[in-house]
Amino acid sequence: MDDGLVRKILFDSAGAVEFLDPEAWRSALARWQAEPLPAQALSWLIDFDETELAHIEELAEKIRQQADAVVLLGVGGSQAGAKAIIEALREPQKGPEIIYAGHNFSGHYLQNVLLSLAGKEIAVIAVSKSGNTAETLLAFGVFRQYMKERYGEGAKDRIYVISGYKTGALGKLAQKAGYAQLSIPPQVGGRYSIFTSVALLPIAAAGIDIRSFLAGGVAGMASYGGEQWSKNPCLQYALWRYSLYRQGYQNELWVTWEPCLSFFGTWWRQLFVESESKDGEGDYPVVAEYSNDLHYLGQYLKEGPRNIFETVVWLAEAPLILPLESNTAAIIGMEPEANWAFVNEQVMQKTREVHRQAGVPQLLITLPHLNAYHLGELAAFFAQACLVGASLLGCDPLSQPAVDTYKDQVRELLKKDK
Repeated sequence: MDDGLVRKILFDSAGAVEFLDPEAWRSALARWQAEPLPAQALSWLIDFDETELAHIEELAEKIRQQADAVVLLGVGGSQAGAKAIIEALREPQKGPEIIYAGHNFSGHYLQNVLLSLAGKEIAVIAVSKSGNTAETLLAFGVFRQYMKERYGEGAKDRIYVISGYKTGALGKLAQKAGYAQLSIPPQVGGRYSIFTSVALLPIAAAGIDIRSFLAGGVAGMASYGGEQWSKNPCLQYALWRYSLYRQGYQNELWVTWEPCLSFFGTWWRQLFVESESKDGEGDYPVVAEYSNDLHYLGQYLKEGPRNIFETVVWLAEAPLILPLESNTAAIIGMEPEANWAFVNEQVMQKTREVHRQAGVPQLLITLPHLNAYHLGELAAFFAQACLVGASLLGCDPLSQPAVDTYKDQVRELLKKDK
């Protein structure tokens, strides 16, 4: 039965058409058609077997049985993908609290995390592809000590390590201590690891269906790998981004009207900036949560430089009725039984119109439902668009030389005797 709900991810560029230079579009399209990516270009992104998946689910079930809270240690792509899905979907009654650490050098932050664990049963998941990431290793050392003091010999059954190289420090420590370990495929960089054990174990530990998430990712890769741009919303998004970029719109503001999707934007930001920003090229990506951030960004978007475009990721919600106290409702001018989905959408549409009129091109991506399947599909959508975007810019989407240099410099710094 047709209930009027959106069933698939949609892309809409109507709010940007008036800003498009036809020559920029023709140039983008010609560049793509001259050297299109093969449909299997990201076939390595989702590569798992039943044995591996069952093992991840087994470990996740063990974690849920033993822990009220899971400390996830990781930085950048070793944490961002898992956090994007967990913060969007976690239901407290279905899994333990997930606490994030190992992504900074702040002692104050780490101390507060430790204080927050009082009275809770704990498990730790440590993630680092190289096994040598400084922020994660330092935090891992703190939590190894904490777990030893709290659980004694039993600590080793509560610590889980995910690493890509057995030669790295994290892998060596895990092997020597007898911690449960999962590997990271060598061909998958951190920002693309959302469909690997890096994200799957924490997501499953939080009580989220990883099989549905992976199924959405597989469906997305099949849908968005096609070369015919007119039928491929992912390719359309990539071509529009590139065309606007070449016209001087070099800042992309990724907007969500759902607070739970903010960390999905954080994952998107790392994916694109680390893949595209090379040799003086690349959009500067910014993430915003509306309507909260409108209370300052609204000023910039109406009267600031005209070098920015917005990509709104909109959740097509079903009607959501939350009652208002009658006198308050009368003051605001709303019905006591308010449809919050309707209110949110009306404000979103008006905001896009105002920003468009102020000279800000508007792109719109519609997410059908907030569930594991469609978030998997959305992750595949952005991963494929990122690969296309980097190809249009003529850069390698899988390298990150500046980030690698930073990591090497930090390791050398910490080796010095202070």
